[in-house]
Amino acid sequence: MLEQIWEKLKKRLIRKLLTDPHSAFLRGGFSGSAIKLQLETKINGRLFVESRITYRTTRLIALVSFHLPGGEWTKPGDAIIDTGSHTSVIPRYIWTNAHHHFISNEIEMGIGGKIITGRLGWVTLRLHDEETISPPLNVKANLIDDDSMPLILGFEDVISEVLLVSDFQQSIAYIIFRRGEI
Repeated sequence: MLEQIWEKLKKRLIRKLLTDPHSAFLRGGFSGSAIKLQLETKINGRLFVESRITYRTTRLIALVSFHLPGGEWTKPGDAIIDTGSHTSVIPRYIWTNAHHHFISNEIEMGIGGKIITGRLGWVTLRLHDEETISPPLNVKANLIDDDSMPLILGFEDVISEVLLVSDFQQSIAYIIFRRGEI
């Protein structure tokens, strides 16, 4: 059922992109090439049991692989797409294996109410879904010194480069790339 909704919405959006010259999408240079995202929703059980309040925590999840020093790519893994994060956050277990380049000395950063240390650096990644792999994206990211945070994709060099669409009620979310990027 969700696959049918996804395909119908995707076709409608691409048709709009191609036929409506006044569309903001076309003016923005978007091609209609899309990567499907996952919506992960959890309900706070304690609040529901104690107060009969439904309180959902929802995350957008993308499959991501990283470029390795030998030219290969890591196996795709989950990353949280965080529209409130200025910069992507990559835990140590990922960036130490990936091809990376530091562009700052060690810094302290506030992430999720915690103070963490790390360095700003460059990595190359790709986004995936069942049918599509994006071209490589060179991303500035906080390469943190430990594994205390999940992999987070933020605005800089990721969200700022694509059209992010999320329809929670229909359980549909995806990223559309600019022309020539897929």
